[in-house]
Amino acid sequence: MIFCHQCFKLWSDDIDFSHCDCGQAVDQMSATPEIHPVQLVGGKSGTVRVEVAMAAYEVYCKVFAPQPAMVTGRCRGGFGTGELVAMLYARAFPRNEWRKRFDEAIENSRLDR
Repeated sequence: MIFCHQCFKLWSDDIDFSHCDCGQAVDQMSATPEIHPVQLVGGKSGTVRVEVAMAAYEVYCKVFAPQPAMVTGRCRGGFGTGELVAMLYARAFPRNEWRKRFDEAIENSRLDR
């Protein structure tokens, strides 16, 4: 996978193009790691496939704001398990409902405790 650092879009390695949809040149993109960190209960860490992390990050950007460090590995060890579940749940709904559905999923959840 190729990762656009400007718009955070993932592209397949076999796509033949010179620029991302946002205008970023392919030679300024980089290969993504196949896994991303996830914070587990008890201070342990786990991993998820890059496609899962990026799907969650798409919701994160819409619900909160873009924070590239969440997917480049320099922010608090990745998403917590509760966040990940809530974001993936919200993603199943129309974009305009993502905040409501994220909050709905988080309410009374105890995945990170």
